[in-house]
Amino acid sequence: MRGGRWVIAILAMVCAASAWAQSTKAVNEAGASALKNYLARYEKTFPKIAAPPTLEQYAGVEKFDRLALGPGLEKRLAHLDNTSASLAWGDSYRMMALNEMYRVTGDTKYLDVMRRYARGVIDARDDKRGRKLWTGEESTVWSCTKYYRGKRTAYGVHTGIIVFPILDFLGLVKQNPAYKTKMGAEFDEILKAMQESLDFHDRQWRDGPAPGEGSYVYRDQDPANDGKPAPINRLSAMGTAYWYSWKVGGNADHRDKALKIGRYFKNRLSLYPDGAYYWPYRLSDKPLTRTLTVAEMKGGEDISHASLSIALPIALCRDGQVFDKADMRRFAATLTQGFGRMGDGIFFSNLATPGNAPSYARETNLWLPLSADDPLVYEKVGAFFLTRNPKPDDLDIAMLLRYNPAKNE
Repeated sequence: MRGGRWVIAILAMVCAASAWAQSTKAVNEAGASALKNYLARYEKTFPKIAAPPTLEQYAGVEKFDRLALGPGLEKRLAHLDNTSASLAWGDSYRMMALNEMYRVTGDTKYLDVMRRYARGVIDARDDKRGRKLWTGEESTVWSCTKYYRGKRTAYGVHTGIIVFPILDFLGLVKQNPAYKTKMGAEFDEILKAMQESLDFHDRQWRDGPAPGEGSYVYRDQDPANDGKPAPINRLSAMGTAYWYSWKVGGNADHRDKALKIGRYFKNRLSLYPDGAYYWPYRLSDKPLTRTLTVAEMKGGEDISHASLSIALPIALCRDGQVFDKADMRRFAATLTQGFGRMGDGIFFSNLATPGNAPSYARETNLWLPLSADDPLVYEKVGAFFLTRNPKPDDLDIAMLLRYNPAKNE
């Protein structure tokens, strides 16, 4: 039973937690007192489960269907809205999960739900609901009132994370000719709407600062930040959507933007002696000429935002662009040698240091694609979910199923 072998490996690792993975600059700059305090909070947030389930008990298709396709689905579809950012930070992850479950099972019932999600998301757009931004403009995106003084504001990161699962869905449909025929003109209608939403943010785009690079700056959000570069997680969300737009619809401008954002990110990654990439929440416009210290990075980006930051490198690497397999192993080491170096299902909340938010460990499901480059990623993430998170959500289950190395041998 190959799946059982992976469960045994995970639980064996859990029982043999180590202190520090290796003695490197990246792992030694966290103070002992900060570490002790963080671990105490972590144990309160994620106490160990006395009798952990097996992977098969924890993550199964039927369990996913109960969570994602059960009675709550109709209510979610009937109330899609981003005023409080729930469409961006909630429903987008549910859409990702549906796409992954289609990849796992090949069952078109997941495409059926995604099709309904796509129509509902379009209907929730500002221009469809007659909403205007605080600037007085009507937008083709999904604004919210949560962040800038309660004023209705459009954020590129929200657009990116809402759009790219829908474009990923269209990519899956494109590979299924019968289903694409079933959708008819609706396929192109959804594609057009998603590309319109992406293009709304052209006013924030800038080429450079170096040749072949590009990024977004704040504009019409918080005036105090106008003109400042957006953090990498926000760039990555848009870049990933651009890349899917190119793959599905052949939009060359979107292709070029995705590649430019990818280069902008890669040129600002710090490669440590432990083989891991580290980066701060806000990148400098200047390409790196040396490895940044952990202090300069302020411990590195928090792993919640970083889980979105790595989406674009993963997507580009799959198609042989900008990032290669060596880069993926370095990102994997960010987890195994960086924020996951403690073992025992423990994750720091910053890439290189403990940080302050143990709850961010919940976001590690998005690091599972890197299991293909280092199976230890799956072991460490699996250890967290099996032994410290008794109630998985639909994305947890979908990602654990999709990237289980035992299923992909």
